[in-house]
Amino acid sequence: METWITTVRPYLEALYFLAGVGLFVGVLISFGQLRLIKKDIDTRNFRSAREKALEAIDRYLTQFVPASGEYFDEWKSDKTLTHYQGAIGDFWHESISAEHLENSTKRFKLDKWLPALNQLESLCSYFVSGVADERLGFKYLGRSICFWVERNYDVVALSRRDKAFPHWQSIVELYKLWRPRLTKAELELQRDEISARIRAAARAAADNG
Repeated sequence: METWITTVRPYLEALYFLAGVGLFVGVLISFGQLRLIKKDIDTRNFRSAREKALEAIDRYLTQFVPASGEYFDEWKSDKTLTHYQGAIGDFWHESISAEHLENSTKRFKLDKWLPALNQLESLCSYFVSGVADERLGFKYLGRSICFWVERNYDVVALSRRDKAFPHWQSIVELYKLWRPRLTKAELELQRDEISARIRAAARAAADNG
C-alpha cells in the first residue's frame, strides 16, 4: 500500500497543481468576460442615453416649440403684458417682486402657458433623471431652454407654492444645472474676445512703433 501511495503521489501532486492553475486561469477568464459584459452594458447605456437625448430634442422642436408659440401669441395679443423682466430667484412664488407682480399675475391667468410648461417639464425630466444624455441635450438645447425659463420665470414661480411636492421640479433642476455651465461658457468667450482685442492692439502698436 505504501509503495502504491509513493508511486501515485507525484501524479496526485501534479494533478493538484494543474487543478490550481486551471482554477486560476478560469478566474482570469471569468474576470475578462465580466469586463467585456460591463463594457457592453456601458456601451448600450451610453447609446440609449444619447438616443433618449435625441428624442427629447425632437420633442422640444415638434411639441414644445409650437405650444410655446401659441402661448407667446396669446400674451402678445395683450399690449399691456411683457415677458418677465425681474430677477431670477429661488423659483418660489414669493420671489416675484411687487414691481413685477401685476404683470406676472396677468400672464399667469392666461391659458396657453400650461400646455407649454407640461411639454417642457416632460422633456426636462429625461435629462434630470439620467435617462437621457444631459450633456448632449445641453449642447443643442441649453441656451434656448435657459433663455425661455428666464423670460417666463414668473409663471413657473407662481405655480410653486407646495414645497413638499413642487410643480415643474425637473425644469428648475435642469435650469440650475445648465445655467452656471452656460454662464461659464459665455464668460470664457468674453475673456477670449477681450484677449484677442488686446493682442491685436498690441500688434498694431508694435507695427506703428
